[in-house]
Amino acid sequence: MKLSKKGISPLIATVLIIGFTVALAAIIMTWGTSFSKSMQKTTESTTEEQLACAQDVNVDLSSACVVDGTAGSTQIKLTIKNDGAKAIERLSVRFYKDADNVASDTTTLVGVGVNPFLSSYGLDTKTVVVPIPLAAAAETVTLVELIPVIKVGEKELTCAATKDYFGDQSYEEALVACA
Repeated sequence: MKLSKKGISPLIATVLIIGFTVALAAIIMTWGTSFSKSMQKTTESTTEEQLACAQDVNVDLSSACVVDGTAGSTQIKLTIKNDGAKAIERLSVRFYKDADNVASDTTTLVGVGVNPFLSSYGLDTKTVVVPIPLAAAAETVTLVELIPVIKVGEKELTCAATKDYFGDQSYEEALVACA
């Protein structure tokens, strides 16, 4: 008895190899297209956000002085203007005693209702009185820092690179009392 081993014919083998290659290429092309579109959207969104902060935000803290509040509480009076093209939704305020000692509480100034805190193009200048957090005594606050937050689409974006300061950046002289 003669045992005969038969395989598939070369024609069928070639057709199968070509079929697998085409199917694999289709899978890779589908994945590659969706991956590149996703990367493009992410890059576009990130670029739009970075450009909005770099070009459209210009917060100006023109003055800061210490005000004696009621019942011994101390406050700081800030004069703020937005010369940028984007409205500022809110501002974070930090109080520095020195380079290593920032008041642990950061006060956030927010617009009322649907209005932003500061409209664009310098249309309004706000003078606000901010209570100093317990961690910072008025006599020792040397520097005030403002960090703007804007809206890009539906996303709120903190523009840390466009912050503004008022006071002594060498942390030697405390803020003066308001006149």
